[in-house]
Amino acid sequence: MLFRITAAALIAGAFHAGAWYLARVTASPPSALDAVSSVSYSVGAPNTQALPMDDATKQRFERELALIADTTNGIRMYASSGRNSEIPPLARKHGLAVTAGAWASRDPEANEREIQALIATASKFANVRSAVVGNETILRKELKPAELIELIR
Repeated sequence: MLFRITAAALIAGAFHAGAWYLARVTASPPSALDAVSSVSYSVGAPNTQALPMDDATKQRFERELALIADTTNGIRMYASSGRNSEIPPLARKHGLAVTAGAWASRDPEANEREIQALIATASKFANVRSAVVGNETILRKELKPAELIELIR
């Protein structure tokens, strides 16, 4: 008698497990490409951005951009001068759109160089889709809003 009860329980359990397996709904997580439109990208600490681009650094940037391209469709940069000017063509090779930036500070001459680098970069590379000037300048209290507006003009 115990054998029949055990066998019936095992058969019923197997039937329920099979029915659950066939009827279950599997949900997949959404693609990160649809969720993350871009990520911020920096070529390094501010004191390294003016250094010339050597082959090892360029290869590192290439590897980083290839990894980024697996996750999103674009990058956001905070500056356009120095090594930053070489990122848009590398990003283009990986199908990445670029939001180029101009780093604004209290130094009017540096601001002018940065604005000119942004204009040159945006004019030269079709994957530069938009530009941002002085993203955190007001937050850092380096320029007043009116000064930043004048710089952009």
